[in-house]
Amino acid sequence: MSIQLAQQVYNKALECGYMNCGIIKIAELRDYAQALERRIEMYPDVREVAMTYLAPYAEVEKAYPWAKSLVICAWWYGDVKIPKKFDGFVSKIFLTDYRRDQAAEGFKCSHRFEDALGGLGIKALTEREWGLAALRHAAVKAGLGIIRKNNLLYTAKGSWMHLEGWLIDRDLELKHHPDLKPCPEKCSLCIDACPTKAIQPYHVNILACACFLSARRPCLPAEAHYDKIGRCFYGCDICQDICPANRGAWSEDKDFPGLEELSELFAMEDILRMDDDTLRAVIQPKFWYVAPDEVWRFKNMALNVMCNEYEERYRPYIEEARSDSCDMVRNMADWVARQTYL
Repeated sequence: MSIQLAQQVYNKALECGYMNCGIIKIAELRDYAQALERRIEMYPDVREVAMTYLAPYAEVEKAYPWAKSLVICAWWYGDVKIPKKFDGFVSKIFLTDYRRDQAAEGFKCSHRFEDALGGLGIKALTEREWGLAALRHAAVKAGLGIIRKNNLLYTAKGSWMHLEGWLIDRDLELKHHPDLKPCPEKCSLCIDACPTKAIQPYHVNILACACFLSARRPCLPAEAHYDKIGRCFYGCDICQDICPANRGAWSEDKDFPGLEELSELFAMEDILRMDDDTLRAVIQPKFWYVAPDEVWRFKNMALNVMCNEYEERYRPYIEEARSDSCDMVRNMADWVARQTYL
């Protein structure tokens, strides 16, 4: 009966629109605590961040004693048309992020699948924004893909995957066996291309990763690595774009709601001149890792991009920012001015 039900869950996932689905027992997540501790041993400075964001994933059994299995679904976003204006500035996973976007097909798929689990008589719980478990760790155990040297999950369609997970009250299991070749031993393209040298084979120092720095940390004058992340405004795809396993994986067949309209407003100069209300209305809903009361960070990241890729046409915008109503922006603008033209 459990084998049949597991197959039904898998079939429903594909019917709803996911590319793949696997199921593992909750007990298989117990080794995540050790994996997390090994990461902290490699990068002691990440302890605070790891304990804040990742440690709860090591407590799944304790937090949800009713849960017996974890369903992991993979949504492929590598078929979206990305406006050229975003190239190098915003990571594709954030541009195609559907977790809060009710108009996006991925959002609808997620809710259809949750309804389908209920229709099968399964109690299920998810947390769409941050997840309830270490989904990449779980996806490997379910055989949805393999980890490559840039520490990202890869399937036959490359790394352009968004993972979702549901804790369920049924003792089920459904695993795959991906036919994927590991990274060539001598390949170091992702490691060499990383602007902040955050990558070691199969490990990433999150505090040096441009994706984390630009999307999750406040950009302040002279903060470590901000001079190296170039035009990264919100996220980074460099290690994925250069990876041979992603070659030809992006198809650009579909539109994503609102992307084209957003691209028309997306320029560092425009962002720097937006007032807080406009930033909250136009930019923050898409790039929601920045809280509504911290939209000044968008201006600071725009200033950082201008500093790293300075052109004389940026000067009047930087000068205006030196009189911004927010002292965080004023301080950043003063610092950028000193680095560039003063």
